Amino acid sequence: MITNSFDRMMYAFIDMIKSKSEVDTEFYNDMRDTFFQELGCTKNGTPVTKKKVKKFQKPLLQEIKDYTQEIKKGIEAQAFLDFYDSKGWKVGKTPMKDWKASVRNWCRNNESTAVESTPFVPITRSRDDIIQDSVDEVWKLHKSGGDCQKSLKKILDTHGQEIYNEVIQILKSWRKRDERK
Repeated sequence: MITNSFDRMMYAFIDMIKSKSEVDTEFYNDMRDTFFQELGCTKNGTPVTKKKVKKFQKPLLQEIKDYTQEIKKGIEAQAFLDFYDSKGWKVGKTPMKDWKASVRNWCRNNESTAVESTPFVPITRSRDDIIQDSVDEVWKLHKSGGDCQKSLKKILDTHGQEIYNEVIQILKSWRKRDERK
């Protein structure tokens, strides 16, 4: 381990110095600390993390407004501030590290919600069109030897009993007509 080999090196160095002059403990400790710093280790040999952890500071309302203008996103800064105030400035269970990143996520989530919340306007088809399309689909399957039962079940599930009955009735008449030929 680094500590053992380093200590051996230090003691050898100290012995060399002692032979020339008297070395005091304070000098040894200073020199040892300097060597450990150079190696990037603590006195017990564990790596020193040189990251300085910046303590999170809650932004002011004006800072949020300024930042949203800077990134050209229009959000309600007060709503953002109130939301994270109520959560204790945590993202899930983790304390927030970067409020600007949270603003960007807030904007992104609001944009995707806005797209999703657009009302769905289905293209309405007439009852007759639904019946005709259903009959055509099942008839093609019948002619090609496909599984008509799955298609009929889908019609029943999607459009209800009334349309299903009409489709069956038309298919029966088409089959009779086809048999006559």
